Amino acid sequence: MSMKTLAVLCLPLLLAVPARAQMSAGISINNDGVNSFYLAIGQTYNVPQRQVVVFHERQIPDEELPVIYFIARRARVTPDAVVNLRLSGMSWMDITLHYRLSPSIYYIALNGDPGPEYGRAYGQWKQPRRQWSQIRLDDEDIVKMVNLQFVSSHYGIRPDEVVRLRGQHPNFINVTQEVSSPDYQSHRATARRQQSPQVKKRQNVRGQDNGRGNGNGNGRGQNDNNH
Repeated sequence: MSMKTLAVLCLPLLLAVPARAQMSAGISINNDGVNSFYLAIGQTYNVPQRQVVVFHERQIPDEELPVIYFIARRARVTPDAVVNLRLSGMSWMDITLHYRLSPSIYYIALNGDPGPEYGRAYGQWKQPRRQWSQIRLDDEDIVKMVNLQFVSSHYGIRPDEVVRLRGQHPNFINVTQEVSSPDYQSHRATARRQQSPQVKKRQNVRGQDNGRGNGNGNGRGQNDNNH
């Protein structure tokens, strides 16, 4: 075998080494966030994380995984039953109605503007409540509404904050990565301390003390002048 032939045969192997290493590194980085997402789903719905992974391996997209457990819990059926319907080609709305569930299960109140990510879904919630049974959400809206409830519930975050974060990230996996990060948790802890009744009470007391101090000082000065 000539050296030229040997070089041609070995070239793909040499190129494949860094390619595999790069792919491995990419998967490792991404898996941190994905695994955290799976773990949060398992903890929220009290199911093994491995089951969540198995459903993903059955071609259920990551952001749709919470929808499986959301519907299964309300319909009181097994997650496998929901997955089988989904894989048969049914939309999430079809599955919802199949189990005689109301579209209202996807609603969660917001205090602020839902923004472009949720505007279409919340536009339908503007109908009178008696007409909510006629609402028909598409797959994308149902996935967003379920993840909104899931992230808000699991991490104890106001729905409006989840909406804000979703507008800053391409998907909910990135949202869960941020809200579970030490920096975000530290920021939340500081905000909670500032909003705690004890802190507000101390601030009010200081404000009242300052007010009384100014008033008493002026009063004494006026009385002295009168005498």
